[in-house]
Amino acid sequence: MTTFEEKYRRKTGLPPSAADTQAPSSPSASGAMDLLKDAAKEEYKAFNGSAHPETDLWVRTSDANANADVGMPYGYRNHMIYDGAGFVISMHFGTPIISVTLHGRNMHDLWRKLLKREVEWVMEYDPKAWDAPAEGVACITGIEIKRKPLPESDEESRPEIKAPESTATH
Repeated sequence: MTTFEEKYRRKTGLPPSAADTQAPSSPSASGAMDLLKDAAKEEYKAFNGSAHPETDLWVRTSDANANADVGMPYGYRNHMIYDGAGFVISMHFGTPIISVTLHGRNMHDLWRKLLKREVEWVMEYDPKAWDAPAEGVACITGIEIKRKPLPESDEESRPEIKAPESTATH
């Protein structure tokens, strides 16, 4: 009968006492450190899906994009256009943000999940932050956000706000 410790001890071929006391050699230690560094490095992900429909879509732009991140309610999405090849997805909204156009590659799965409102966020690829995504993986290379024009500020057309003449209460 084996004990828990014997059953789950490293399989090194050395007697248990030697395996427990032997320090790892430098090549294997550096290899393990490289594996830890690679595992700790964040990888680019074009979008995050969920199993349940979401109420908002977070559009995350890169540092190189002049637009700020926005959250778009799915309920205000009027329609979507897809090129069928996985390169362009355009969403049109009935809000101050008129449209969000995603440019990239391999966005077939993203299109299907956007149709079902199962995407929590989409993120633009930034080559300064991540290594190039693998071939065949979804990648958003650009995000265009078009907004309705802001009303012009005309001091003369605004009604003048007057302070009450008396602050006394009756």
